[in-house]
Amino acid sequence: MEYKLIFNNINLDDTIADYTTIDVKGRGLFVRNINSISISGRDGEYITESKYPGRKVMVDFLINSKNHLEFFKTMQMLNNSINSDKDVIFKVTDEEGYRLGRVTEVTDPALNKGVGSFTIFCQNPFVFGDKLIVDKTIKSKYSLDVKIENITAKIANGTNKVILKNETKGTKIILNGIFAQNDILEISKEKILLNKKDIKSYLDFVESDYHDFKLYNNNVVTITNATNLQIEYRERWF
Repeated sequence: MEYKLIFNNINLDDTIADYTTIDVKGRGLFVRNINSISISGRDGEYITESKYPGRKVMVDFLINSKNHLEFFKTMQMLNNSINSDKDVIFKVTDEEGYRLGRVTEVTDPALNKGVGSFTIFCQNPFVFGDKLIVDKTIKSKYSLDVKIENITAKIANGTNKVILKNETKGTKIILNGIFAQNDILEISKEKILLNKKDIKSYLDFVESDYHDFKLYNNNVVTITNATNLQIEYRERWF
């Protein structure tokens, strides 16, 4: 099956002369890593930690150049395209969604014509879908919690407290401060803004579940003293 690799918004197969993606491995089965200890007098072991590791996606490619000059032009273009000091978006055209990663290992092909490879390390091992927007109930085809992009709402009346709640799970984000009618509230994993100004100091760190506020399929979200609730998110999967 023919497919192409889009790395950091560059379609390598269409952009780089004499380059062809021939295989992309490391996108299959994926399970948690565990750490365990043996306890004296007890059969088996006790699991102390369970988490998903990073993922390595290995790309095999073919270079088919006429001569050394064309080969090194192609290799330089490839170097310029895959080098990055931070994670970038990449996707393979035979699957939905995109991944995040950076190239950490390379193997050169033979001169002029040969197969080389590079490895993209994904510290975040999941695939992310298109942005979705709902006003109450989360919809996802997958078992993982969704990636929350942004949550916005308009303050209905002047108040000193706003509570965003996952009614299904019982988790909540409580904000205590001065809110005026028609103020625009934005909440994400990185920021809490009111009319584009930082109000993270409003967060009730004791009673809130800000860092553990997760949304899954069919979870219902509500907000007090506000209207026009919009939840922007992406499905994520393995």
